Amino acid sequence: PSFLAFFRWFMPVGGPGRKIPQSIRDKRAAKDDTYGPLKTMQEYLAEFGSHITDLSFFQGAAAATAVDISVFATVYSFYTLPIVKKVIADANLSEWWGRMENIMPESISKDDFV
Repeated sequence: PSFLAFFRWFMPVGGPGRKIPQSIRDKRAAKDDTYGPLKTMQEYLAEFGSHITDLSFFQGAAAATAVDISVFATVYSFYTLPIVKKVIADANLSEWWGRMENIMPESISKDDFV
């Protein structure tokens, strides 16, 4: 319905140039000196993947660390999207993802988000 277009204007989603998303990007760019430039999800996962070794977790740990859990939980809700599955595979994190699914509590990894 056309009345939803009004609300869509306020949502922080959309391509470059939309007012609110651009405002969010501009505010984040002001902190580049502190945090470094904003990266894409692919870049963040590739960097994370460089710290995963065979049959291990973040930085070679034998068990999942807070970083592993944080990355998994953040990406998990989007994992049904094909592009997210592709990014996980491209970052060579498929085996890590499987290990995380096996160790996470059922209330998280088995949730259908319905």
